[in-house]
Amino acid sequence: MGAFAYATIDRSTLTNFYKGTKKEDVVFAVNCGADKAVTDMAGITYLADEYHEGGIASGEGKNHRWIVPNSEVYQTERWGKGSKFTYRIPATETGKFTLVLKFSEVYFDMPN
Repeated sequence: MGAFAYATIDRSTLTNFYKGTKKEDVVFAVNCGADKAVTDMAGITYLADEYHEGGIASGEGKNHRWIVPNSEVYQTERWGKGSKFTYRIPATETGKFTLVLKFSEVYFDMPN
């Protein structure tokens, strides 16, 4: 009989990851890598990918089967390989803001 080791993966942080942001609290949202805006379940509209300099837009995530609701905003990305890219977010107000970054890995070489 062979021996093996395995790790238990805690996926509890993924539960309801798409909930919690209130539409009225959002000043600006962008759907990175996308050529069109999308509106999520909370009514937040993520604008088409603008205000960037450099990087490469990818819609690779559209080729995958998503098992979570509200996945459209996670199907595209802007990435850079060996080069950086920036976003210049237009500020309509002065003050302190919280920046929320949502990431999604849409390119896979192998399972797991």
